[in-house]
This record gives sequence, structure tokens and C-alpha cells, in this order.
Amino acid sequence: MDGPHYSVEWGGLGPIPDKQQPSNQPWHHSWQATMQSMYAQLFTTFGKGFKSNKPTPFVGLDAARWCRETMPPRDYMNGEYFNYWLTAVCSFIHDYGAAAMGIEPAELVKRRITTPQQLQRNAAIRAVAYRQAVPGVNGPTDRGALAGIYDSIDYDPDQVGSIEAIGRRARFKVGDRVRVKPIQGNWHTRCYPYIRGCEGTIQVYYGLSEEKFGEFDGRYHGPYPEVACQSRQKFYAPVYGVRFRGVDVFGAANVDPRLWVNLDLWEPHLELLP
Repeated sequence: MDGPHYSVEWGGLGPIPDKQQPSNQPWHHSWQATMQSMYAQLFTTFGKGFKSNKPTPFVGLDAARWCRETMPPRDYMNGEYFNYWLTAVCSFIHDYGAAAMGIEPAELVKRRITTPQQLQRNAAIRAVAYRQAVPGVNGPTDRGALAGIYDSIDYDPDQVGSIEAIGRRARFKVGDRVRVKPIQGNWHTRCYPYIRGCEGTIQVYYGLSEEKFGEFDGRYHGPYPEVACQSRQKFYAPVYGVRFRGVDVFGAANVDPRLWVNLDLWEPHLELLP
């Protein structure tokens, strides 16, 4: 979360506008209802990948959120919520074209849904990310149309069924003192900037963050965001609950010394303290 939407400690943004609406007006504009239906269909259809059990592009929450982070900051700050969804759909269409989405990017421009400049900007940022090193995995390796595929010692993305191998051995245990790595890249992450470099204690080991469709047990289930956001593959990693002293995170002058911060982080975000 390093894009324009990361507003922690920003000043001068003014009050958050009141966006409450009457119950008989669920959307500000009629096109937003259509957008919501389109996105729901897209997410449902491609959430498991374009091809079953293959390391091919898929559409997930992290992929959609990363599309928002490629927006120009001014457009993001001035845009409405459903504009973000529309930007994600346009990015997917630009990347995968008519073969996957049934419409060409040129048609989006013709209909003034997006601009060539926006599509080019998004594509340029994504192209850089596809070849960046991501913590905790090897690669990226260039595999033609699927440039950006990653692997690890325990997991070969081309080998169906090897996902479970990642969860056989936890690198950390409850009580371990860990430090959050100062990671940064063009990809989407859920390792918040304010926690990077901070030291904390493992409170709980959740196990592998495999997906559980239709189930909810109070914790996060989903692929490792730094890889999943790129729509190239689903890559899984163990998740831990980590506790931090508030003064270590925000400074003694800014918080009550009794404050503790609890965050869930993926294994590649953490390193064991000596």
C-alpha cells in the first residue's frame, strides 16, 4: 500500500465528505449499478483463473487493488469508488484483450471509458513490477506471455498440487521476536509502511493462507498479495499474527504507552531477530 491512497500522517486533506445516501438510492449514478454487476461477474468467473489448475492470469482482490494503485494520484483522490472498479476492469482488458474479456482496449478509448495515456501508464508500472524481485520467492522468471511467474524451494507454480508443500514447515513459532522487513516495490502489498522496520513478537501462527471459498473463520485466507496482485499466479505463504508496542511503531510522544498494535503479516514480510 504505497500508492496515493496511503494517507497515514498526511495533513491538509480536509474532512472526509459525507457520502451517506437514502436507502432508495444505493448508487450515485445509474452506471454504477451496471459496473457493480459487471465486476461481480468478472470476479466470480475469473477468480479461480482463466484455466483450471494452471498458472495463468486470474482476477482477485489484490489484483483489483493493485490496479487502483497504478492510477495517477490526482485521479485517485478525486475519483469515486466505482471509478476504481472501472479502472481495474480497463487494466485487465488492456492486459488480456478480447480473448479473455471480449472487448479490445481500443473500444474502451473510442467510448471514452478510459484514455490511451491511462492505459499506457498502468501498463508501464505493471511491466516494471513483473520483473521485480519479491520477498520470499525466487524470480521473476521470464516465461514469455507469463513473464512474472515466481517460484520457491518448496513450490513450483507449474506443478499442480505443490502449493501444500509451502505449509509443511513454519519458519517462526509463537514467542519469536521478529522484525518487519523494509520492503518496497511496484506491486501491491499489505505490509503497511508504518510497520516496516519495527520489531514485534509472534502471537499466533495461522498456517498457510489457502483460499476457503464460502467459509469465514475470522482470519484472512488468500494468496500472498505481492505475487497475487500481478494476476500471473496464485502464490501462497504462511501467515502470522504479530504484536507490536505502540511506542515502537508511532513513537513515545504520539501514543499511550499502554497501546499495543496487532497485525497479521505473511512470512516473507518478517525476519527472525538474533
